[in-house]
Amino acid sequence: MTLSKLNPRTFATAAVAGMAALMPLAHAEDQPAPQQYAAASTEAVTAASVSAASLSVPEDITVEPYAGWRAVQWAKETEGVAVSVALGTESKFKPEDIRDILTNDFVKAGEPNVKFFFEQNDISSTSVTYHYGVTGGASAGPFVLNESQDAVQAAVDQNHFYEDNPELGV
Repeated sequence: MTLSKLNPRTFATAAVAGMAALMPLAHAEDQPAPQQYAAASTEAVTAASVSAASLSVPEDITVEPYAGWRAVQWAKETEGVAVSVALGTESKFKPEDIRDILTNDFVKAGEPNVKFFFEQNDISSTSVTYHYGVTGGASAGPFVLNESQDAVQAAVDQNHFYEDNPELGV
């Protein structure tokens, strides 16, 4: 199973919005949840909370703010890949479908330890970012859904490289 392709206009919007949302993560490894991010996105978080409340998700999936930051924190403590997913307002995929498809891709690529963190995005498309490295300092993305699958093998290879070479400090 694959994730659907999005048109270039949607990709451009998702890429710009995804990068802007993840910019505070540049030095997240020693910081609490970025307060400037929370203050700057109060309206978006409020709107996202309303959308997330109406989103039907299984009990084993939690949709809450700061998925990227939470993923970085998890990656700092655990060998494996953390996946932050910003769910688009018009996504055709359910969170559990995204989790199941990407988990299968990670297992096939040689990484069985994958943890997902979801938040509600305030734009139409869904974006995915991979976080890894022994200090949680490395990431790949954000990607739109169809490109996220293509990036799994490279993310797994990078993660294994950092796990095998902890002296690099990434």
